Amino acid sequence: MEKERLYLESNNAIILGKYQKIATRLYQNEIESARRELAILEEQLDKESKRNVQYLLFTNASTQNESYNIDEIELKKICEEALKITMINYPNIKIKEEMLSRQEGIILNNIAILYQKKGRGEEALKLFADCNKSYSKGTINKEYFNNSQIILKENFINVIGDSGEFDTAIKLSKELLQYMLRTGSYRGMSSVIYEILWNMYESKGDRKANEVCKKLYLQSCAFAILERNKDEVKFLLERKEKYTNIKN
Repeated sequence: MEKERLYLESNNAIILGKYQKIATRLYQNEIESARRELAILEEQLDKESKRNVQYLLFTNASTQNESYNIDEIELKKICEEALKITMINYPNIKIKEEMLSRQEGIILNNIAILYQKKGRGEEALKLFADCNKSYSKGTINKEYFNNSQIILKENFINVIGDSGEFDTAIKLSKELLQYMLRTGSYRGMSSVIYEILWNMYESKGDRKANEVCKKLYLQSCAFAILERNKDEVKFLLERKEKYTNIKN
């Protein structure tokens, strides 16, 4: 259960709160602020803990990548180096047979995204699928998705849609959306609704589907504003004409 729950190895409420603050800063793309918080946290963490060292290595690399100080190839190397701290035999392991920690899942998620960016879609799809199978082994996760699972599933759905499996992507998006609505986990909901919208728009052409697309677009915008996700709002506004002036 501890392996499923935790990113950091600490019982100090201040340290765990600092982790949450960094995660929020990164989510809101406030990179400099995240770096400052990370530097403070690094002084407080127990470096004897493999989990803590893994977190620091990966998170430092992620903040550098966001500001383009390191390229994607170097980021992938750092991701793999971080994984080997707790998964000694990586990459010579069968991920779907492991039980991933949240942090290992996030790092693998980033590697899969890098595969996707480099046009290695099949490898990205397999890695996402293996991670999902791994998460299903956890006892907590029968009823509870942790944040890394939600991110993983969103990216998994994105790859499936890009491969042309629109109906499957819509089905998985709706399942994830239902879970988020049931638990009140609205963060990231804009992206999930957009996945339904994008796959429906790409695969359907009838009047009813077009009307639904307009409604989905407005819902996605509303949640992006609620989440204060400036990048998502900008992304959606750039596509307003496409989804609100659909010709039948």
